[in-house]
Amino acid sequence: MKYSLGGLLTLYAITQANSAFDAYLAMGPSVRYDKMSYIERLNERLKQGAIKGSLFLTLGNEQEMGVNELVSALKGYYSAQIQWQFKHYPNKNHFTTALPALNVGLSFLPPDYGLDGGEMLALG
Repeated sequence: MKYSLGGLLTLYAITQANSAFDAYLAMGPSVRYDKMSYIERLNERLKQGAIKGSLFLTLGNEQEMGVNELVSALKGYYSAQIQWQFKHYPNKNHFTTALPALNVGLSFLPPDYGLDGGEMLALG
């Protein structure tokens, strides 16, 4: 599976009630899928209440992915409804955005990620 479809799956997960996740990283998601119905799905979900968890959304120099439309829709929500951040990589393509997006995304999503790896090292 390409990560653009993985990004769409990530976006789908954030709209699910009682999601097991509290952080979401969607890199170049195919929001255009199904005539961009995801934006309406997000609207419907936010009518039910705030989304717990953070979304980090990225896009390279890709055209017609539907991400710009999603960003426009996200700008219309209050931060109490959904916490999100968007990073555009205009000098990267769909494939070369992965590493920088992952690096920045991991810094944004869990604020204490990687501060103390001692517990993991103790696991062996």
